Parts: sequence; C-alpha cells; structure tokens
Amino acid sequence: MAENEKIKIIKQILSDIVGTEWVSDDPAILIAYSRDYASYLKFDWKSMCPQIVVLPKTLEEVKAIVKVARQYRIPVVPVGSFGSQFSWGIPRAGGILVDVSRMDEILQIDEDNMVAIVEAGCPIFKLQVELLKRRMFIHQPGACSTFLIGSHFTHGITNKANARLGYVNRQIVGYEMVLGDGRVLRTGSMANYANPRAIWPHGPGPDLGHIPRMAQGSLGIVTKVAVRIHPLDEEVKVFQPAFNNVDKATAALDEIVKSEICTGTAMYTGFKYAQYFADTPESADRLDRVNPDWMLMLSLQGTKRWVEYEEKKVREITQKHGGIIITDKLPFYQMFEDAQLNQSASLFSEYTIKYWAYPGTIGAPAGMVIAPLHMYPKYFKLLSLLYLDDPLLGDPDELDVKWKRGAIVYPEQNGHYAMFELMMAGHPTDPRLVREVAPRFGPKYFKALVKLGLRLDAKYGIARPGEVGIIPTYMDLARKMKSLLDPDGIMSPGVWEGV
Repeated sequence: MAENEKIKIIKQILSDIVGTEWVSDDPAILIAYSRDYASYLKFDWKSMCPQIVVLPKTLEEVKAIVKVARQYRIPVVPVGSFGSQFSWGIPRAGGILVDVSRMDEILQIDEDNMVAIVEAGCPIFKLQVELLKRRMFIHQPGACSTFLIGSHFTHGITNKANARLGYVNRQIVGYEMVLGDGRVLRTGSMANYANPRAIWPHGPGPDLGHIPRMAQGSLGIVTKVAVRIHPLDEEVKVFQPAFNNVDKATAALDEIVKSEICTGTAMYTGFKYAQYFADTPESADRLDRVNPDWMLMLSLQGTKRWVEYEEKKVREITQKHGGIIITDKLPFYQMFEDAQLNQSASLFSEYTIKYWAYPGTIGAPAGMVIAPLHMYPKYFKLLSLLYLDDPLLGDPDELDVKWKRGAIVYPEQNGHYAMFELMMAGHPTDPRLVREVAPRFGPKYFKALVKLGLRLDAKYGIARPGEVGIIPTYMDLARKMKSLLDPDGIMSPGVWEGV
C-alpha cells in the first residue's frame, strides 16, 4: 500500500474515533506541530512534521488511536505543552501526533485525602484556580501556569525542591497511562482493582511508578494524573532579602531554613527573573547588573500572627548577615513580588509569568547537585573559576555574564541538604554549547565536583569507571520494559533515541 493511501485510510479511521474536526493532515496544521520551544531556537533546525495530528477526548479514544497505530505500523508521539527545551515532542519519523490538550477535565478534588485527579491536558492554572477557591494549592516549580499538568509532571522540571513540601516529583500520587500495546497502566493505589482510589503513590513490591514519568513518553501516553494538594493558610506573603556576598546569603538562608520558618525557600543568583519582564536580552542584562547578586525568595504563610513573626525573624536574620529587604529600599518591587507567587520557592500559582524565556538568554540546567547547604559558597566559587577559565563562558563581551556563573539553590529535607541547579548562558540547542563548551567544560566540572566530595544527581550524572551508575541501569531497564510494553515500537517521541 502506498504511503499516501495509508495515511488517508488512517485519517478516516481516526475521524470515526474522535470526530472529523479533531483530525488533520493539513500542511498548515502539521507544520505548527513540527517545532517547539527548543526547535524554534535551534540554529540548524530542519522541520520534522507529523503525518497526522489527532486530539482525543477520552481514555477510550486514546486506546483506539494506539490500536490503529499498531495495526498500520505507524509511529505515535504524545504532546502537551510544547515547552520542552530538547524537542521531545517533535516527531522524528512522521506518524501520528497525539495532542492531549482536549483532555482537560478536573475529575476529582479529594479534600479528605488531599489529592486532586485531573486529565493530562488540564492546564496548571485551571486546577490552581479551583484549589484556591478551597484555600488549597499544588506544589509548582518554575513553569508557566499555562503548561499542562500532564506535561509538567512527565516532561517538566519536576526536580525542583521546597524545604517543607519536598521535591515536586514526590507530589505525584499516581498515573493512568495507555501503553504502546494498548493496555492501560495505573500506578500506586489507583491500580487497586477493588478500590482504585488515588491515596498512596506506592504499592507492594518494587516501586515502578516513576519509570513511566522519566521515560518521557517512550512507553505510552499519560491520560490522567493524581497529585497531592496542600492547604493554603490565612495569610500569604512573598519576601525577598537581598545580598551582595555569597557566604552571607548562604548563611542567612541556612539560618532561615533551620529556624523552620517560611513555607517556600530558595536562593537565586542575581535578579534571575529580570528575563521574564524584559523584552530583549540586552534589557535583561542591564536589569541584572543593577540588582544585588543574591536574592532569597521566601514565602511566608500561616495565621496573621505567624506571618508577622516570620517577617520579624527574617528581618532579624537579614540584618544579622548584612542584607537588605529589597521592597523596603525599592517599594515598586512589591508589584513584582505579588505577580511572582508561583515563582516564590515553588509555593503556588496565583498568577503566571510574562515570559517563559526568550531567544538567546538563559539556558537549561547543566546538572543538579545534591549537597549540604553550607557547601554552596565553595561550589559557587569553584563554578565561577571554571567559567572564567573557559574561552566562551569567560568572555566579558558575551551577554548574561551572571547567568554563566549562576546556580540556583533549593533547600530540601528540612534544610539538611539543598539542590544546586547549574545554569548556563545561551540555549541548549546552540551548537556552541553542544559542540564546543560541553566537551571541554563537562570533564573539568565533574573532576572539580569530586574534589569537593560532591556528585551530580544520579538522574543526570554519569557513572565513574568501575561503577554501575543509575543512568545506564535505568536506561537498560527502560529498554527492557519498552520491549515488553511496546513490542511493536509504536511510541516514538524524540527522546532517548534507540530506547
């Protein structure tokens, strides 16, 4: 059968499944699905279009689409927010692109068990609005509120940490997922056939719940997600102490966290969020240079008396370590603070940010280091020296000088440890970073970490000689699972080529 004839037949079958208006092979539609945030900026990008786009509404429709794909041996790529920085949602071999954005229902808000169940296409803000009506919220990292919850938890920056709420990926209670062979996988207590309520993320035996999440769509299509929800207290306030010294900023953050005050706690290099309301890379760079080097992003939450106590303690600690409260000096900053509640150490999303990013400024995390918080100044100084020694990253004529040495800090486990998120200038698809900087910078960086007694988070790190390593072990496990769960190789997102 000729390829064009096969596509016409598949289009007709899919139209019968979801309705004619939700299937298209129109080139004008297909090209819109051929690129995402990363590919739009990619310097040597060549468009890769799907052959058909389909927008299902129900679990049964998703199952039927996968069945058709298996019957005609055509690849399937699931997509949601199109916010990936690495083009995971771009079809590498044509096929059927499944857009889950119509599956946007909030199925249940279980206030007794503190769990919300939503379809994968539900935008974050849609759930947050309903939760805020109930004085509740979900733990959200640095992602736009317009992003879909399915994408956010399966493809998003799900390792962001919060001192009290923990890692975002630990907020996942369970999934419903259509596998490449058409079967439905449910994880956690959602898999209990007798009483499938989303209460616990774990069950008897090995916990495989995060395997589908980290497989980035290569095992199946997520259709439903259950996430933890949290109570919103009487008062909420964003507070931002500022410092010009890394040692003093770290000491202040450490004291704040160990005093068990502030629901959200994080530290940012420079005025990182300048990029979100600056219209050009140059204006963001100028804004960054006139602001203090270090900002503590704190969210105060509780009764009115408790928030007053937290503010008093934060002011005392800030003064003790030589910082300032930036809104005291520059009152107009409060407008920025109020609009950044979702960015305030991942507290919640009452508002959204103006920009996710713009061309040529901030890059992707080059790695996550888990270490005691007091190690951060040594880590930062080491990082700065490595950048200065690099012919590109150390060039003062390059924009975003501060981003190059930036490493955001997220305390976790009640402040005993923190996650250091390394930021790089430029975009991850910039060939200079991929072909020039990474090969020479990476080995030096890993060697320097070893000297400090630190290692990258296992999900991102590479095993040293003689070690098994999490990444190789996990990828081997994912390949074996894919051979069992997707024997025909139907699921083909642009991630982990060969898995």
